[in-house]
Amino acid sequence: MELLTLPDLRLGQLQTVGESSIDICKDFTELAPELVKVNGSFDTFRQGMLRDKASAEKKRELDLSRDHKVSGFMNVTFEEKKFPNKDEAVLNTHKKLLKIINNYGRKITRLSRAEETAAIDNLLADIAMMDVTPLVPTGIPRWIPEIATANEEYKKAAKEYIDDSTDDDAIKSASSLAPALEDDLDDLYAMLYATIKRTPSKELKKAYAKLEKLIDSIS
Repeated sequence: MELLTLPDLRLGQLQTVGESSIDICKDFTELAPELVKVNGSFDTFRQGMLRDKASAEKKRELDLSRDHKVSGFMNVTFEEKKFPNKDEAVLNTHKKLLKIINNYGRKITRLSRAEETAAIDNLLADIAMMDVTPLVPTGIPRWIPEIATANEEYKKAAKEYIDDSTDDDAIKSASSLAPALEDDLDDLYAMLYATIKRTPSKELKKAYAKLEKLIDSIS
């Protein structure tokens, strides 16, 4: 029997190991002080995981919303080429807008979120340098403020996440809470190991074997 120590774990793995370790050791009074610490750090870590999940979901929804609007804008702009327009102002303006859009391409929505945010800002800045008024009858310009709003909402959500993560009064992110939980789990394992060395019992050894199997199966 060797002293158990935690390997490098992803956050989801650490959550599983923490919860299972508490369950395996919960009935041993010899481990009560260590269990109190592990329970406390695990509860805080779990709150961080839930918070991160909620924040990620909010950003995912906002990202999907702006993707739909960017795609809608590009689709109607490309489809307008099929309409037999005779107005020179409309044709020339549409041609300029297509040139700008082609500089970014439809792949803009497949960029990383940070890259997409910057690309949309640049796209909007390029469009702002031209007069799209002649295209109003086509309905194309109405998409532009929608895209701008969607991008700003995503940037706001991303900023709020960063602000919350660095606010001492807020629930911290799971990644910042993981080291404390890992330390407390290592202390729990060390105390169980030491207890077995002093007063070995079948139940203590069985619990230790379960912990060994748990960590081997997840790492």
